[in-house]
Amino acid sequence: MSKESEQNMKMQILCTVGVLGLLSGCAWTGKHTGASDYNDQDVLTGGPAVGMTIKDLPQTVKDTLHEKVPTAEISNIKRENMSGKTVYKIDFLDANNYPPMWVAEDGNQVTAP
Repeated sequence: MSKESEQNMKMQILCTVGVLGLLSGCAWTGKHTGASDYNDQDVLTGGPAVGMTIKDLPQTVKDTLHEKVPTAEISNIKRENMSGKTVYKIDFLDANNYPPMWVAEDGNQVTAP
């Protein structure tokens, strides 16, 4: 086998391995990006990036959100005082379908002030 034909064969093998590597990498990249299917169905995936977050809410408030608006995405959470009691005002990304909601610390939904 001549040196030129040996180099051509090496080049073909390298190109084939490169193309296979690219194809297998492209097939894999989308598998583990973003939230899981379960989390996409969960209201607790939303929330602001700064300020008060879902983690800051009492479990009773989280439970109420799961019950009342299980698929809504939260855009903002604000702690307020209403008649001497702490309530949480929850705003949603889709304000047309999910108007703001006020939930007391005990998990009861409160009417808007």
